[in-house]
Amino acid sequence: MTEASRTLTRDDAALIRALLPSMYQHDIAALFDCNMGRVAEIARRQKFAGVAPADLKHPAVARRVVCLLADHHDKLNREVRKALGAAK
Repeated sequence: MTEASRTLTRDDAALIRALLPSMYQHDIAALFDCNMGRVAEIARRQKFAGVAPADLKHPAVARRVVCLLADHHDKLNREVRKALGAAK
């Protein structure tokens, strides 16, 4: 059984809209630990239609991006270590 996709907030949608021009949707979905379909719905304005893109130059937004990237890096690192440990 697979886990349900994480519920995205308006703040998430604003940040996703800001990242769309420079990142692939599947990479954004991985950062937010959600289904790529949710990112596509935001991109097509089927969800959160009235939400504008976040300002990536704003310090709080930039910090959030850095935290998302760090969390994603940590998750990948754990998965690699687990896979390498299982390969022994």
